[in-house]
Amino acid sequence: MTTTVTPTPDHTAGPAPKIFRVGTLAYTQQELYVLFFWLMWNEFMIILLQDPIGFGGFLEKNYGATNTQIAAFGTLSTILTCWINPVFSVWSDRTRTRWGRRRPFLLLFTPPLAFFIACMPYMPTLEHYLLRFPFFHSLLNCMPLNGAVLMVGVCTLAISVFNSIVGTLFSYLYWDVVPQEVLGRWTSMTRIVSAVAGFGWQFFFFGMADHHLKALCIGVSMFALIAYLISIWKVKESEYPPVDAHEKGGAWFAPVRAYFVECFSDPFYLWIFAGFGFASINWGTGNYIGFYLKYNLHLDYDTMGKLNAWPGVLSIVLGYFLGSMADRLHPIRIFAPSYMVLSAIYVGAFFFVHDKWSYLLWSCLINVGQFTVGITYGALLPQIFPREKFGQFCSANASCSMLINLLLGIPMGKLFDLLHSSYRYAYLIAAFSMAGAGAVFIKVHRNYDARHGKAPVPHAG
Repeated sequence: MTTTVTPTPDHTAGPAPKIFRVGTLAYTQQELYVLFFWLMWNEFMIILLQDPIGFGGFLEKNYGATNTQIAAFGTLSTILTCWINPVFSVWSDRTRTRWGRRRPFLLLFTPPLAFFIACMPYMPTLEHYLLRFPFFHSLLNCMPLNGAVLMVGVCTLAISVFNSIVGTLFSYLYWDVVPQEVLGRWTSMTRIVSAVAGFGWQFFFFGMADHHLKALCIGVSMFALIAYLISIWKVKESEYPPVDAHEKGGAWFAPVRAYFVECFSDPFYLWIFAGFGFASINWGTGNYIGFYLKYNLHLDYDTMGKLNAWPGVLSIVLGYFLGSMADRLHPIRIFAPSYMVLSAIYVGAFFFVHDKWSYLLWSCLINVGQFTVGITYGALLPQIFPREKFGQFCSANASCSMLINLLLGIPMGKLFDLLHSSYRYAYLIAAFSMAGAGAVFIKVHRNYDARHGKAPVPHAG
């Protein structure tokens, strides 16, 4: 007689740990914490590395540049990055190495970015040295602007090129390695880290620029570079499927043809590009709001830094809550309303910012609005752009925004010259930008619902 023994269930072994997946990567909860640690350290360092870039406009202004001349350098920067961004985005999409498709580019191009940031405050000194040579003396005398402004402008152009590559590809990296279901919370954590980095920079270091700008740029760029490269090395990428072949158009023209056909033939994506294009108009207002503090309200760098530091504290306090809200409500639902609210805040700032305390109040409100938009943006893009060609569509989106800024940069500078450098009107321009973006993203939301939340994956053949 055979006796069947029924095994006693083991009630001591708890539920299986949840696994978070993206591509071929899989994380337990603990492994996700480790990933977040390195990515947040990475975010902190890239923000710290980029912070000194903002002094370029002030240097040009201090050496006699007009608003139109400063805008002209911005336009040249946009022309350069307009083609650099798509080339490196698509190149990285189609790269397959043992180290991944994004990290090789980041490890290669971050050191030149740090080098030119360190060199930026030395450009007037370099111009003074070059004047000893007759050739450069004659060359600089032929220029329609003084030599110091020219040298600082050239340096800022080099910075913009490398910053475009590094900043763009780093954002692609974390979209490649962070699972979709936690993107909202992850994005909120990156914004918190950015706010911490911004607070430290603005409160403790920004004021040093009045007397120690050279030492500040060298110290920050070298320290941030080393820590950034270490953190990049610690983040592992997924394995990616083979790239699809492009055959129509011949060996040389096929990738170009595929890029434009895939990115610009579907109205679904054209509306998205238009929405972000409106939002990008706000990019050009940042310098002018800084000029408003410096040249209209006559604040020194130390005061400006401390005023700009405190609004970030609100982001630190509210950050995780806003990220969780984006994950639960779905970012497409809150994107357009966030833009509309931010537009109203900019209008209020135009009318009521008249001294450092009113600026502090309204910049706190602006910061919370921008923080909400930034979190939603980070969680939204992987849902409205195909992951298979993510860098390609992000670059197309960025190129459209850059084209708008290319067309508007010099006219905006000329406008402020005509307004006799009354920089408070930058708030109204920002309000128009946010309102236009909000209106277009209402249409994007409808298009997204009509496709049942599925982004099309075009292939040009």
